[in-house]
Amino acid sequence: MNTIVVNKDDKVNVNFYNVDDVQTEIHSFTIDDPYAVNIDLAFDQNGNASFTADQTGVFTYYCKYHLPVMTGQLVVLP
Repeated sequence: MNTIVVNKDDKVNVNFYNVDDVQTEIHSFTIDDPYAVNIDLAFDQNGNASFTADQTGVFTYYCKYHLPVMTGQLVVLP
């Protein structure tokens, strides 16, 4: 599992790239509430999301097309 660790009130910038070997694969970088990030990318696309980590805790991020294998955690420390 991949983990992103930040401190409360940090500005988080996620740069996401779809470089899958299978050119027909779509991927996402998704974090549910409270951050509501959802980037969908086709092959060879990239996207960015920026948010302030204003709530502490552990939040799962995932590819909504490839659950349960493509997941990680955003850890926001106090």
